[in-house]
Amino acid sequence: MPSRILQRFLLPASILLILLWGLARLPPSRGPLPDEPVAASGGASPSPSPSPAGAAADDPLPLARNPSPAELSRLLHLKFNRAHVRLDEGLLTFRDAAALQSFLARARAAGVEVLDRIDALNTARVRVNDYAAFARELAASTGDYTAVASNAILPPPTPPVEARSARLSEPVGENLLATLGVRAADPAWGRGVTIAVLDGGVLNDAAFDSRLRQLDVGYGIIGGGTDGAHATSVAALAAGASSDARGVAPSAALLSIRVTGPDGSGDVFSVARGIYAAVDAGAQIINVSLGGYATSQVLADAVDYALSANVAVVAASGNDQAAQLVWPAAYPGVVSVGATDALGKQALFSNSGASLQLTAPGYAIKTVGAGGTRISFSGTSASAPVVSGSIAALLSSNPGLNALQAADLLATYSTDSGPAGPDPDYGRGTVNLDRALRRAAPSSKP
Repeated sequence: MPSRILQRFLLPASILLILLWGLARLPPSRGPLPDEPVAASGGASPSPSPSPAGAAADDPLPLARNPSPAELSRLLHLKFNRAHVRLDEGLLTFRDAAALQSFLARARAAGVEVLDRIDALNTARVRVNDYAAFARELAASTGDYTAVASNAILPPPTPPVEARSARLSEPVGENLLATLGVRAADPAWGRGVTIAVLDGGVLNDAAFDSRLRQLDVGYGIIGGGTDGAHATSVAALAAGASSDARGVAPSAALLSIRVTGPDGSGDVFSVARGIYAAVDAGAQIINVSLGGYATSQVLADAVDYALSANVAVVAASGNDQAAQLVWPAAYPGVVSVGATDALGKQALFSNSGASLQLTAPGYAIKTVGAGGTRISFSGTSASAPVVSGSIAALLSSNPGLNALQAADLLATYSTDSGPAGPDPDYGRGTVNLDRALRRAAPSSKP
């Protein structure tokens, strides 16, 4: 009898141990990094802000258990010096404007340098020079803070693997408008509409005539090297007007906002800052052809700010052939865009995901390069401005629409690709601009 009882318990226990051993060997998740809330001293942690879909909440700083200054300093150093974040940088969000102003007055004594701030969010971007002093500040003024976050990096877009794509995909080349179903292009498309390009700083080119202006949010206005070339290619696909580089909306105004540093990478604060600046400058459409697998609440709040103003945020889904979208494309309400070839097939490199909204041409499209050149450009970085330009064309043709309504029409009248209905590879469909513009015709019914 004892042996039977022992057998009854040994088998489940052995299975449990094997499962635990297997879980311990799993690699760490490469999930997004959401905002990190601050636990109030002497009480329970407040409920964190809702994390983006798929994000696992980071632990708050353990102020409720009154860590020693040395331990808190160590935790802060770890938080601001891990992979995929700006080293020694923090994003500090305060309960109100008065708390932010009070902090700014004592920032130097708190061991930090204030690099920038977004007053609408009561958020400051800081560089920590003295972790011990900042730990003392945080412990003494916990009630002033609502979040202490890392500044996650949004790296330069990963170039698609062209050699592999070339074997299986059809280049778009000079046939962008035909690929969008356009029978007769209208040179007035985009008139009265401003598209903001948040990227590496658009370079001057004849394709933009006098419609390009730049806005400085801390990185200057003109990109250099590959980041400037990337931004210029993106802008031309949305609104190029020359015969050898025709974008979708050749009469749209372009607002270039540089959000990347010399290495071509951006970060969540700079992109959030750019979104706020674009909305305040009157842009109806914001194109973001960059992104990463880490984020923060400051970026989510910026997206919400744009959406509340009926401004469409159009973002590239990523070029990693991954089953998840990069941020900010992954946020609800963002017009996330994947890539297709000239035949409407999903490009091999294009990221997929349940939140994908649309696909658009993004393989080997002729556009503007650096120094007045004309190049072949691929990636979801190319697909996003095609959608931005298409939204601008709809807006100029339908003055009663706002940008969010135009984006929804573009999706409603897209070509259903893949399985019937929305799917992770094509979203709600592949852009068919002609169908959206002629939606009143019986042949254009969804």
